[in-house]
Order: sequence, then structure tokens, then C-alpha cells
Amino acid sequence: LERWVPWAREVQALEASRLYARECEAGFILGSLYDFNVFLPDNRLVCKVAAWPAAGGPELLELGYWRRSGYAGLGYGREAVRGLMRWCLAQLGVGRFRIRCDEANAASRHLAEALGFSSVHVYEEDFYGVPRRKHLYEREVLR
Repeated sequence: LERWVPWAREVQALEASRLYARECEAGFILGSLYDFNVFLPDNRLVCKVAAWPAAGGPELLELGYWRRSGYAGLGYGREAVRGLMRWCLAQLGVGRFRIRCDEANAASRHLAEALGFSSVHVYEEDFYGVPRRKHLYEREVLR
């Protein structure tokens, strides 16, 4: 994860983690962020998925996700994103989704494509001061 997002390099202090949890809760209440952690039965965190309103209309959500490296290839990320999409459709009535990912992040691109997303645009972006080539994927789920 650290390779793709610089904030993942930082070890969070307990108070910063508590603040983040409160911000996620507020986002959920306000409808600006739907953030979910995915745990195994033994309480090990496997991945995190989130959805938030995307530019392009009220009926479009952007999805974000990460999975712990030790759980690659086991389907947890795919099932978590699929579950998030089902939840968004059932609870929010939204079935249009967007995913942005770094072109060099083969695992993230593979996950988007495995879930039926299509690459609709490739663009350059200054990401934390580093120029990166990004893919924009979209998918609509029928209601």
C-alpha cells in the first residue's frame, strides 16, 4: 500500500486513529463516506473498502479499497468490493461506480477488471507531488 499512497507509510498515534474513526462515523452519517473494515473471525484485519460521492452526479459513487499483502489471491478484496457494491445498491439505491487506480498497480487494476469494470479513461495526475499515470474504471449495476 505504501507504494501507492504516501499516507500509508506513517504509523498513526492512538489519538490520530481515534480521530480518523470519528471522521469516518461522521462521514457515514452525513453521506459523504461509507467506510468498512473487513475482519476474519479471529479479528485479523484483512482489507478496507469505502465508497463516497463522485464528481459526475449524485447517482455515482467512487470506490476505494486496499488489502493486506499477506492475503493476496484469496478473494477477500474481490468479495469485499462486491459486497460494498451490493450494499450501496440496496441501502443507497446507487448502482453506478467508479474506481481510480495507478497504472502500475496491477493487483488493483486486475480486481477492477475481475469485477466487470471497464477502463474508460487513462490520464496523468500529480499525486502527492509525483506524476502518475492513472486508470479510471466505471461500471453500472442493474437494479
